[in-house]
Amino acid sequence: MLAALGLSVQPVLHLPDPVFDSTSGYGVVTKLYQERPEAIWQILLALAAIETVSLFKNGQGVAGDLGFDPLDLQTKLKFKEDPAKAAEIQLQEIKNGRLAMIGTSALLLQEVVTGYGPYEQLLKH
Repeated sequence: MLAALGLSVQPVLHLPDPVFDSTSGYGVVTKLYQERPEAIWQILLALAAIETVSLFKNGQGVAGDLGFDPLDLQTKLKFKEDPAKAAEIQLQEIKNGRLAMIGTSALLLQEVVTGYGPYEQLLKH
């Protein structure tokens, strides 16, 4: 879901480094790999380290439950009292995440095929 948001926001707001001047998400990654390949390796190593730590963490608990609920929504929405409601919300969230992955893939594929980002595609028609 954050990737879909990032692909929509990136053409408007981007880092002030010349490497990130491209308005397309795929173009930025390609340019970053061509100009600074070590940055790609740093990103991949950081992601691998995070995944490795979470893999070997003892007592992971329920998937998606990070133990962070500052608004106490699980109690207010009665998820702890009604497991069926909690399961329904979890299923909705899984479907929402899958839809976001399909949308992100479609945005990237559209950009690779046409050479235009999401906003450029809208302005062309």
